[in-house]
Amino acid sequence: MSFVVAVLVAVSVAGGVYWWHTADAPESPAASQPQAPKGAFIGSVGGEPSTTVAPAPELADTQAPDGLHVDTHGHLIVEADNRAVFDYFLDVPASLPEAQRVSMAQAHLRAKLVTPALAEAQSLLQRYLAYRKAAAASGTAARNKPSLEQVRQRPEMIAALRQQLSDRTALRRQYLGTDVAQAWYGDDDAMDTAALDRLAVMADPSLTPEQRAARIAAIDASLPPSVQQARRNASAPLKLANDMETWTRQGMSEAEMRQRLSARGVDSLVADRLIQGNREEADWRSRYDTYTHERDRINAFAGLSDADRAAQIAQLRQQTFTASNELLRAQALDALAQRK
Repeated sequence: MSFVVAVLVAVSVAGGVYWWHTADAPESPAASQPQAPKGAFIGSVGGEPSTTVAPAPELADTQAPDGLHVDTHGHLIVEADNRAVFDYFLDVPASLPEAQRVSMAQAHLRAKLVTPALAEAQSLLQRYLAYRKAAAASGTAARNKPSLEQVRQRPEMIAALRQQLSDRTALRRQYLGTDVAQAWYGDDDAMDTAALDRLAVMADPSLTPEQRAARIAAIDASLPPSVQQARRNASAPLKLANDMETWTRQGMSEAEMRQRLSARGVDSLVADRLIQGNREEADWRSRYDTYTHERDRINAFAGLSDADRAAQIAQLRQQTFTASNELLRAQALDALAQRK
């Protein structure tokens, strides 16, 4: 099933629920940097000087996210992907001084945009830098999720955490503006608020299991549609992998699996990969079962020392699983079996 999950993840868009997102908060980012001439491009022929910024080792063989989209009037589209572009330069190349990271971000904007979008993106970058600095100074940038037991012991934590969320939202609106703060962080804030609401419900000793389940269902139903879809996308690969494993145990043919997958809207090429992965997983499981039978026989043989027994099992494992990834998987499963 692990192979099937890997294939599904590679062809699906996964979403997640986070707590107190930490992308806000490097140490002391610069509040302002020199602005380049508006409309300039790296290496342009329009008379503007080229801008050269030394690349960071961490960014080798990578590309900045595609988060600088422009509308039909040439204005920057404000969306969460803008922040992903900025964070790519501001957070990833930790080996560079902070000022150089900012310069790299500015150079990227000049290479990708022209006015008016360029001026808007440059202004947005400066506001974001100021916000990150303020968030780091105020301590609202990152929080650890408390455990359920901690909240049960200290119910007053819920009110304090709600206040922290409110302070963080207010700070974002102050520096970024309401529209940008909503576009960049709206879904994140909704997920964090829902996570806190669920924690409060789970810690409430006055609720019956039925009441608790109903309230959690209501919290999940109140999430924005985009978040709910992301949650469905995140759980879909595992659900489909579990279904395929069930179909295999039931003896369903590959043709029948294709029909089931097609009925769920799975592309034929993806279905081919899933079925091939399912076939390889079944082959692996068969070989591992044969191996474990022989391994257990070696373990049960009383005439061997511990060293000889371990050596024979290691040799058997290497002979059975010649691919390095399969050998590592078998070793991991053996280790789990020994701990049981």
